Amino acid sequence: MKIGALIASLALGVGLAAPPAAAGTDRWTTDGPQGGATVSIVIDPSDPSTLYAGAFGGIFKSTDGGRTWDVLNDHLPHALLAMDPLHPRTIYAASGGVWMSTDGGATWRAADTGLPSFTSDFTPAYVTALAIDPRRPDTLYLGAKSSGFSSDCYFGLDVYRSTDGGAHWAKSSTGMDGATEDGDGQEISSFAVDPTHSARVYAASAGTSCDTGAGSSRPRIAASPGAARTPGSAGGP
Repeated sequence: MKIGALIASLALGVGLAAPPAAAGTDRWTTDGPQGGATVSIVIDPSDPSTLYAGAFGGIFKSTDGGRTWDVLNDHLPHALLAMDPLHPRTIYAASGGVWMSTDGGATWRAADTGLPSFTSDFTPAYVTALAIDPRRPDTLYLGAKSSGFSSDCYFGLDVYRSTDGGAHWAKSSTGMDGATEDGDGQEISSFAVDPTHSARVYAASAGTSCDTGAGSSRPRIAASPGAARTPGSAGGP
């Protein structure tokens, strides 16, 4: 099995009577979807048998704990997903921009006002991370590489924040050093929002190096992960 091609499930031997899908006790078992490399997965906190997965082939949904999967949208590949924990039918997908569904993935609409173009050849950019505030789900964070472009290499470590459920976004990158003089950049790989003090947000990043010769690009991890707090969180919880 190729790494990342399927979702694996695990049922720990702690008295779980009926694990979903084909989860093996104390062992991992692949559970689909058959949509290529899977990059994200979210679970409905009010109905744990409902899951959504972002894969190469689009966005998939399971309503039986992963036993079977249906494709919801095959036009949003490699989508990074985030679910509103208070309204689980509201889902955000970052794939060539940000998209939003309020009906469990049946329909989607753009939610990208204020974001750079993720499709234009003149403003190249791509999304690297997406997170939602569990206490204030109207607040979302997006990591993107969008500050500059040279010889197929992206430079700049950008964070965007929305406080109105994705309707509008604004850059929130103060304190982020995303590009160095020799062309090495940074990339946000994930966010973590403090569940008790949501003004405190951590952004994990790693250095990337690009070969700018002959128009080629070879991103690679070149630095240890780091963490940064949002500008407004310093000095208090």
